[in-house]
Amino acid sequence: MSIKILSVISFFLRVGVCLLAHALMIQHISAQNLVPNPSFELVIDDPEFRPTGVNRSVDWFILLFTTEFFHRSYAAVASVPANHRGFQEPYIGDGYAGIIVYPLHSREFLAVQLTAPLEPGEVYTLSFQVSLLERSKFRTDDFGAMLLHNRPEQDSLSRYHYSVKNLEGRVLSDTSGWMEIRGQYLAEGGEEYLLIGNLYDQARTTFEETGVENALPWAYYYVDQVVLERCGETGSSVTQLPPKDTVICDSGSAMLEGLPDADGYYWVGEGTEPVLQTRRPGRYTLNHYYGCDILQQSFTVETDGCFCDITFPSPSRLPAELRPLPSRNVENYTLELFNAAGQKVWSGDQESLSQTKLSLAAGIYFWRARLDCFRELDQQPFQRTTSGRILFVD
Repeated sequence: MSIKILSVISFFLRVGVCLLAHALMIQHISAQNLVPNPSFELVIDDPEFRPTGVNRSVDWFILLFTTEFFHRSYAAVASVPANHRGFQEPYIGDGYAGIIVYPLHSREFLAVQLTAPLEPGEVYTLSFQVSLLERSKFRTDDFGAMLLHNRPEQDSLSRYHYSVKNLEGRVLSDTSGWMEIRGQYLAEGGEEYLLIGNLYDQARTTFEETGVENALPWAYYYVDQVVLERCGETGSSVTQLPPKDTVICDSGSAMLEGLPDADGYYWVGEGTEPVLQTRRPGRYTLNHYYGCDILQQSFTVETDGCFCDITFPSPSRLPAELRPLPSRNVENYTLELFNAAGQKVWSGDQESLSQTKLSLAAGIYFWRARLDCFRELDQQPFQRTTSGRILFVD
């Protein structure tokens, strides 16, 4: 075989290797996003057009209400950029979706099964683009997504919480362009569904009126370019911070606070705020996100009955030396007595009460005590105000 022929064969082999490498690189890049049909480019060949548009999409599914899908190839009611909702160019490509996120009774959701389950201990970045419909009556900052192990259901919404959420106070108000919602998520492993929408109830959702005349009675957003991929090119690290413990009384609550400078927060199984208030004992884990790296901290909350109480013998005879019975961890107290008309007839502290004989008319009186106590588990001081009534007899 001549040298010339060998050179030609070598050239084509090199070209083949380069093309294969390029194809593999493209396949790798496209496989990074675990969301199928991420920008709603794949369309139904013969969709059912309704007054509400097109309510079905390739790969994506909806919950109870009429989430809508738009594409340049669809009829005018569901076309792009002009459709029966309004006018908006896609963020990318030829399609997007649209959902109502407020008010509660009209909320809609986007849901999809991922191309592969999430791997335990891996940090993922989730992002998507939103644009407020210019005819919306409301706008909000409460918009995000949750990653789930099981297919989401409308009846279970009260149990769902954000994995990634738009920043509190950052109202999503752009009607001409697109705003990105982005955050990181440390996978438990096995999550394979993504749910997008407003996961707060009516009372917790914050909103503003847009002031648009003849507006549609919702906060309605277009959604485009949904991306879920591993965070960073060099992986991520998880660093454990020293744990914190706190004690709450049975009737109290604990305020658990994260570090103030993190890019994002995730209380595992709870939500995405930097501060968590809880009345439930247990172990809480907070992930602080700094890019793709995580500082993780655990909080243990215990309850203590606190035994902060006071009782009075009743009935008591007059003239009386009133001797209340405080519980074992009451260190001091002050007391007020009121007659049936609500007039204060005596007040003082523990010491002055021990030196006083009450000269009162027989009858029912009301008392109010402010107790200085300490918690038995950690010896921390706290105060409690309690009240009751007492009967004095001749």
